[in-house]
Amino acid sequence: MIPNSAGRVSNLDFLTTHSNGNPGFIKEMVTIFMEESAAAMLQVERGIKGHEYDAIRRGAHILKAITVYVGVDRFIKRDVMEMERLAIAETDLTRIEQLYLKVREIWLKAVEELKIV
Repeated sequence: MIPNSAGRVSNLDFLTTHSNGNPGFIKEMVTIFMEESAAAMLQVERGIKGHEYDAIRRGAHILKAITVYVGVDRFIKRDVMEMERLAIAETDLTRIEQLYLKVREIWLKAVEELKIV
C-alpha cells in the first residue's frame, strides 16, 4: 500500500474511535507510539548490525503491535511480519536489512507527521 493522496502514512481513526475522540488519550497514545516504536526500531537496527536475530524478532514484534494505533500498519505490516519470520528462522540478514530500510522510511515519515499531535 502507498501513502494516501496527501502523502500521509499516519491515521488516527483507530485512536479516535476507541477513545471517543478524547484528545488527551490520543496524545498519550501517540507519545507511547513515538517512544516504543523508536526503541523497537533501534533494537532491530542493533540486531542487524550485531547479527542478533532474537533482538530483531523482539523489535519487529513490538512494531507489529504498536503501529496499529496510528495507522502505519497499513504500509509496513507485511514487511515487519516478514522481518519477524526471518528472524525467528535465523536466516537472510540481507533481506531483513532491506525490509528494515523500507519500514524505517515509512516510520520516519509517520514520526514527522505525528510530532504535531
